[in-house]
Amino acid sequence: MKYIFCLLMISIVILSGCQNNNNNESTLKNEATQQPIPSSSMENNDNENIEDEKKSYENMFFPPNFVVKKMDFHYEDKKLDITLEYVFNAELYHLLKEDNADFSFIITYPEDLVTILAKEQSELINAEEIKDDGKLNYKMQYTETFEDEITPEQFAAIARNMSYNLYILNSEEKVFSILNGFRYQADRNI
Repeated sequence: MKYIFCLLMISIVILSGCQNNNNNESTLKNEATQQPIPSSSMENNDNENIEDEKKSYENMFFPPNFVVKKMDFHYEDKKLDITLEYVFNAELYHLLKEDNADFSFIITYPEDLVTILAKEQSELINAEEIKDDGKLNYKMQYTETFEDEITPEQFAAIARNMSYNLYILNSEEKVFSILNGFRYQADRNI
């Protein structure tokens, strides 16, 4: 019996030693992965990250960073005035300001408007300049001219069925973001 008791005690000691050794190894592994990166490597990574951040504003032109708040139309004397009000969040605003970003818009029209205007999209519309005053709300205005007068029914049909895409272009006039399916709800007659 003493022999079995001694064997049992030795087994317990060996097992607890192995378990402690495993815990120490996992602690060492955790400590190794949490060690700081040498400062020379960090400086290189920081420089790369800063460059990436400066380019990243193009990847941020979507909600909630960029939101179209209001779209409005006004028709008079063969002219359709389109107003789009949009807002940036603070992070996107600062990136745009730091990079002195120059961007523009193109609106693609739904079929109802294409048949009346005889074109599928607007001309290039320059965005309002980003000022250094912390302003986050901006407005874009554009005018389409018709050859003939349109009727109130045509305008109502355009407004009721209006679903368009907003293309956002960089200074090289390359599209970097598309916002799909904006809709204008008419609540007034012309």
